[in-house]
Amino acid sequence: MQSVNWESISLADPLPTLAMVDQFPGYIVIVDISGYTGFVKLHRTAAAHAEQIVTDLMESVLDVHGPPLVLDKLMGDAAVFYGPDMGEGGASTIAAQVLRFFDAFNKSEAVLVSCNLCVCDACNQIDQLRLKAILHHGELIVKEMGGRTELGGGDVILAHRLLKNSVEGDEYILMTEAFHDRAGDIEGMSAHHGQEDTDFGPVNIVVFSPDSEERPLPEAKWSARLKQFARTEAKGAVRLIKGRGEREFLNLPSN
Repeated sequence: MQSVNWESISLADPLPTLAMVDQFPGYIVIVDISGYTGFVKLHRTAAAHAEQIVTDLMESVLDVHGPPLVLDKLMGDAAVFYGPDMGEGGASTIAAQVLRFFDAFNKSEAVLVSCNLCVCDACNQIDQLRLKAILHHGELIVKEMGGRTELGGGDVILAHRLLKNSVEGDEYILMTEAFHDRAGDIEGMSAHHGQEDTDFGPVNIVVFSPDSEERPLPEAKWSARLKQFARTEAKGAVRLIKGRGEREFLNLPSN
């Protein structure tokens, strides 16, 4: 099968059906919840609540994602997206969408904190969780296996490697030079230029840090608090009975 000619497609066009194996220039975005590992290393009840909290937070990100980004996979505390390079404006459109990820995550976290009535460790540490994002441009390989698409290629591996970096802080947007050259700076955020050593050699990066000021919590009515408490307890009980298993995302289509 012939590969798709991405250069002939605009941002307004629907994404075409991919060949069994397709290689094209594109973007990869990985969003990761900082503090997840320590967050779920809690006693059994708190761990069940922690999984539900992470599910709620990640769902808030998934709710606002859309073209040109396509969800590739969910990996515990991270979500991987990709999109074809459709020419001018594509990178800045993706950067703007990533900013909406942060806004949705922070709003969801604030609601969970303000509605919390549980005294377990997980529910009392919700406000310690943060979001970080890796944005890269390169050659992507998408292949179809067993009715599902699989994202691969050296640039995809590089983006994953950059999750482990020397950046200080746990809330930031890291752009590789390849992405930044196409997107430019994020308005209102200072840019910090640096370099990361990877298996692929040194990689120039530009890091943007969102406002770190304390975020105000929305006022929550007792009815909303009781509803959230009952929901968390019910979901947590199901996880304890079934075991941790795979996290369920209600906003994803069933296969």
